[in-house]
Amino acid sequence: MVEVAWPVIHATQVEQVIAVFLSREHPHALRITPSQGDKGLDVIVEQADSTYHNFQVKYFATNLNSSQKRQIKKSLASAISLHNDKDSDFDLSLWILTMPWNPTTQQLGWFRQIQTDLACPFSCEWRGLDYVNGLASKYPQVVDYHLGNDKSRLEQRIKDLENFQRLRALAGMPSADSTLVPQDLLTPLAEVVQAINRDDPHYQFSVEAGPYAPPAVSRPGLIASTTIGETQVGPFVTFHVYARYRHATDDRPLPLTIHLNEAALTEMDRAAWQDAIRFGSPVTLAPGSFTLDIDLPGGLGVTNGEGTLRLFASDLQAPQPGPVRWVIVGPASWSVIAEIEVQNGPATRGVAGGIEFEGIDSTGIMTTRTRATPNPNGTFNLNVTISLAPEQELIGLPVAQALQILRFIDAYKPGNRLAFGPRWEPIVRDSAQLIQIDAGSATALISFLTDLNLVSNECGAPASVPNWRELTRQEFLGVRNAARVLAGSTARLEVHESYIAELAKSDIEMLPKGEPVAVTMPTQFELKVAEQKFVLPFTEISFSRITIESSDQTSPDPDRGFIVFRPMEGCEITQSMPYGAEGDDSLE
Repeated sequence: MVEVAWPVIHATQVEQVIAVFLSREHPHALRITPSQGDKGLDVIVEQADSTYHNFQVKYFATNLNSSQKRQIKKSLASAISLHNDKDSDFDLSLWILTMPWNPTTQQLGWFRQIQTDLACPFSCEWRGLDYVNGLASKYPQVVDYHLGNDKSRLEQRIKDLENFQRLRALAGMPSADSTLVPQDLLTPLAEVVQAINRDDPHYQFSVEAGPYAPPAVSRPGLIASTTIGETQVGPFVTFHVYARYRHATDDRPLPLTIHLNEAALTEMDRAAWQDAIRFGSPVTLAPGSFTLDIDLPGGLGVTNGEGTLRLFASDLQAPQPGPVRWVIVGPASWSVIAEIEVQNGPATRGVAGGIEFEGIDSTGIMTTRTRATPNPNGTFNLNVTISLAPEQELIGLPVAQALQILRFIDAYKPGNRLAFGPRWEPIVRDSAQLIQIDAGSATALISFLTDLNLVSNECGAPASVPNWRELTRQEFLGVRNAARVLAGSTARLEVHESYIAELAKSDIEMLPKGEPVAVTMPTQFELKVAEQKFVLPFTEISFSRITIESSDQTSPDPDRGFIVFRPMEGCEITQSMPYGAEGDDSLE
């Protein structure tokens, strides 16, 4: 076991090294900066149940005095206060006092007593010298880097050298004696990769070699990639540098200086570069437009480097765990005109402090980009951009869902305001901002889909958005008239040459034949819209001036028959909901 002389090391250095140990043990741990007010939190690790374990790191390496005990009790009290705060995001399930000192029996009793005195609602542990030295043994490279441990690793270096020599020997094997195949490299190459990852406490490396330069892609934990090889010739060797834990770049910064060649940059290049600095957006710089100096670990640093530079988006965190309400209100009222839900993706942050995140609504029709620029007073200015997919993407969506996004787009125009709020909660009024652009209008399509949605609801049949550009005029009119009738209005129908109706034969016999009459009769229509069918409830259709003629068409029911209603000049035809019981198919 590695033993460190903790009592003679500076307090700040002790706490930093232990924090790095914990970060290596828990790569996703979040370290709270004390200067920002830790509120009893130090190194926190989120658990599967969304609670947190807090490692409270102290530098104490000798028998505790009364002042140190007060500090421990104060830290625990702060953590309890934060845990009990209903507005806090931190639900603690375990508080772990972590320091290079094993407790005595009396100190364990005192530790339990302060938990009782403070009515501590979560579990507490004391992890002392044995635990800390165990981490030092597990991560000796951390000790070497931060404390300058002089312990020699000569034996390991000799082994590493032997592995490199084996690789060189394999590469130089005469082809006449045997053929070198990839399988021959498996063991020595794996040992070499293991060797280059042994000693760096903050970063780890992977190696990629081949006749072609690999494409630059974003990978989890990737900090930088550098490819070495002769252009257009190869072979190429690429080293990928990965952070071992969340705070690696805090503990071992990677200074980067990029010198731009302004004369070689286009206006688009300059705008993309500014976005990268402000908001952490991805950017690509072409050869000749820059040189760079970067201090990478493992001897991979570059001075006056040239080539192609790709900076990927730096994921920060999701700005909202669930969908966000996007609400449009009037210029002076908080009455909702239209709203949708937007699911935001991970946010990025630029070195200038700006934050950017993209989102998409539930239909996939609208994508959003929100940029937050910090102000000196700690607030942010928001800039929202929306992009719309081609309207054909609406085809096949449920009508009610399509209407929601169309109404939102229709209301997104100067004069109205855009505000935000958590799902199912009131909008945040301070977030409201005047809309500066007009997103467009689809008034005719909204009107048609509103009518179709009414027909769908009244008929109890689901409706999806048809390809409205392929609908006939009669289909449009059929939906409009059906919606008017179902809403309680009267619809005027177009006059056709004739209407054929099936009635009871007893009713047919009572009808006057050959002379103009006015007739009102119940009927049930089947409305067809593209491939969708809607059976409407019984309605009344009235003819102001028609003649009635017999029909040669026969009914499968012997008690029923067909007649022809032939409108005369000046005939008006209307349709409305019946007054009285539905389902009565007898003539008035």
